[in-house]
Amino acid sequence: MLSQWIESICLVKFDIEIGQIVEWTQPLSSITEQEEKNISMLAFPDSNAFSQNEGHLKYVFRVRRSGGKNRFSLGFALFMQRKDEDNPRGYTQKSIVILTNLPLVTFYYNLLEMIYSNIKQGCLKAQLQFAYEQISKLGKTIAQQIIQSLNIQQQNSSGSSTLFKDVKG
Repeated sequence: MLSQWIESICLVKFDIEIGQIVEWTQPLSSITEQEEKNISMLAFPDSNAFSQNEGHLKYVFRVRRSGGKNRFSLGFALFMQRKDEDNPRGYTQKSIVILTNLPLVTFYYNLLEMIYSNIKQGCLKAQLQFAYEQISKLGKTIAQQIIQSLNIQQQNSSGSSTLFKDVKG
């Protein structure tokens, strides 16, 4: 179970007739129908900086999850656009989305970059499945150690945040 690292990993595509849709999810049935709609809408940037060119960009969004009033996940997205002469629009657009509750931006951005760099070596879904399986092997203690090392809200004896301990006002 990946609850410590990844709640779900999704592949979202732009369908010319339907719009943005979740094409693939791991684990299966890990998101509800409403969550799928929300993720598909958030998985593409509001504006396309690439115009007719190829490229990719990473960003993070917050999505409401079922199971509680204040239940949210972070969605780390890698949006990709490639030229495609077979597509009436002239290009194909897809996004890889990793849903997690861990705010490890650099970790997930690097993970997305590694997946992106391996796409040309094989099927995207196979690469995502492989990444999912490899991350599932990471232990719970590693996640706990990372979170503990990032906990900057601990108070020192004077009551001020340790993050600003050496900063003079």
